[in-house]
Amino acid sequence: MNASEKKERLIEAAVALLDAAPNKRLKTTNLNKALFYLDLIALRDYGETITRSNYCAFENGPVVAFYKEALIDELAARNLAKQDEDGMSKPIVLQQGIKSFRYIDDDQRESAATIARHIGALDARTASDLSHKNPGWREARTRGERASIDMTLAMQQVIDQDPWLDQPLTADEKEALSSSADTVAWN
Repeated sequence: MNASEKKERLIEAAVALLDAAPNKRLKTTNLNKALFYLDLIALRDYGETITRSNYCAFENGPVVAFYKEALIDELAARNLAKQDEDGMSKPIVLQQGIKSFRYIDDDQRESAATIARHIGALDARTASDLSHKNPGWREARTRGERASIDMTLAMQQVIDQDPWLDQPLTADEKEALSSSADTVAWN
């Protein structure tokens, strides 16, 4: 994938999130977390992220690599969104939507809408706290500030529990596990 497509994917994802957010605005922190979770949901559901972006483990949680230049400045340069400099949260405010998405389908935009409503309703501290529970972010933090997050590891946070795995073994399953005569060692 070329750099141009990667840039377009990030911008489309950000616009989809902002368009669905309360008042068409997200705090900068919340936009970064929303992008992270949108990519995790896409990785879980489709086998690859939407943005193909790298996320770094900042102190306040996952952040798109070079987010200021790649995201905020790019949205402003295209007159799609601007950063409101009023206040500490510096929200990103959508100025205009995208008429035709090339890389995000309707299902993914619906996921973006769900995430934007959820993350948009949180204050920045709560959004960061949520991301601090992410195993990928935690592992990356052990490697240092701004270490790259392993998205496959991070995806564990958005995988549903499977009740089948928590059920007690049946009598047949216990019997099958107790008999080692038919087993073959894994080498």
